[in-house]
Amino acid sequence: RSASTFNKLINTRHDSTPREEVVIEHDPLQPTSSHPPLPPSSETMGVLAWAVSTTAKQAVLMTVLASLPGMWWNYSGLGEMSEQEKEDPAVFATAHVLLSLGLAFVVAGLAYKALPIDLIPNCIPLVGKLDDMAAGLLAGVGLAVMWAGWTYGTGPKPPEAIAAATQISAAYAFSEPARTALVAALKAGYKVGAPAAAAAAPAVEMAWARVRPGVEAVRRKVLGSALEEYAAQVEAHNTPLMTNLRWFKKLAANALKSAADGWEARLGEGKGKGAARPTKK
Repeated sequence: RSASTFNKLINTRHDSTPREEVVIEHDPLQPTSSHPPLPPSSETMGVLAWAVSTTAKQAVLMTVLASLPGMWWNYSGLGEMSEQEKEDPAVFATAHVLLSLGLAFVVAGLAYKALPIDLIPNCIPLVGKLDDMAAGLLAGVGLAVMWAGWTYGTGPKPPEAIAAATQISAAYAFSEPARTALVAALKAGYKVGAPAAAAAAPAVEMAWARVRPGVEAVRRKVLGSALEEYAAQVEAHNTPLMTNLRWFKKLAANALKSAADGWEARLGEGKGKGAARPTKK
């Protein structure tokens, strides 16, 4: 019976003597016909969906990482070789083995970096980021191994690698007009922007001359002489390091100057060719 009917029955007597009314309240947590269960909130559903997707992604990527060694071992053909054939170092210098090994390294590095939950949590100081750095380094080593296998590997190359190289060559040839147009646009932009940059250089130098005392004052106020003392200590205790840094700085400056001179020379040659070209009548 419903609550209202039950309350009427217990509050009614045959002698019609008035008595204290008793009301029985329903527990809101108990499901009744008049109180249906509330649906889960959107936040709960969002957390549940995130947990399910994260778990599924983690499981798939961990399965890929666990199966990569066996897949490479079988694909490279090493699993079908005898022990005497595996002892020959030349087997591991073939293009088939090197290309597949490099691809396995690249896939392993990228799959680990895509893990939603790292095996070493990032919250651990100093160590938390080492696994991500190692995964990126592994992917880079894989690219280097693939290049070495394609360039110096012995024996026939895998047909999948040949097909991929063919597609990449076709895409590179297809992008030739776009790359030519981009280089022409960069040259035109440099040609237009060089006079403007030369005209704006005195104004920039004047503005920097005005701002530089304030910047130096702020640096001295914040750092004091700590930076100069640290540089002096490094130069005193590690002279080869400072020598190498100066050499790299000089090398970079010379490279930039050579690049700028080369661009100016190319632009000058283009102007000369344009001026020497005869006009059509």
